[in-house]
Amino acid sequence: MPQSLSGTVTLFNQAFPVYRLAVIAIGLILAGLLWFIQEKTRWGAIIRAGLSDKEMICALGVNIQLVFTVVFFIGGYLAGFGGVIAAPILGLYPSMEFQTLILALVVLVIGGLGSIAGTFVASLTIGIVETFCRFLVPELSLFVVFGLMAVVLIVKPNGLLGRQVVKH
Repeated sequence: MPQSLSGTVTLFNQAFPVYRLAVIAIGLILAGLLWFIQEKTRWGAIIRAGLSDKEMICALGVNIQLVFTVVFFIGGYLAGFGGVIAAPILGLYPSMEFQTLILALVVLVIGGLGSIAGTFVASLTIGIVETFCRFLVPELSLFVVFGLMAVVLIVKPNGLLGRQVVKH
């Protein structure tokens, strides 16, 4: 952990570690930036169009394979960055990636494919539910998270804010 972020800050008569507040701020900034790129830029429009109709976007002269490769690279970079900033909080141990991968999958399914806002809502929901379950009934916390995912899939198969993908 960086020495400059090692203290605490008192908010609402409660002490909060500066590092955790910095991680929250970084997460909010990245979420806003990703939403802006996906929803308000030409690059985001190309990505959305490529997901909906790959042949049409290729016919318009866009190298969609290159676009998808860049998006994959950015996703890998952000995953690595997330691991680096989470390491001082979570610690590092063998098979750590499996727990993180499971929660990421659940967040993605609950939020809905193609929806950054849905992913944001789902991550907050899963974070709160899992935290309370780990405190109240630790042995059932993962079961409750998967149960929540099952309920969302039954009620809304595309996720909370997911878009329905049209296949031709």
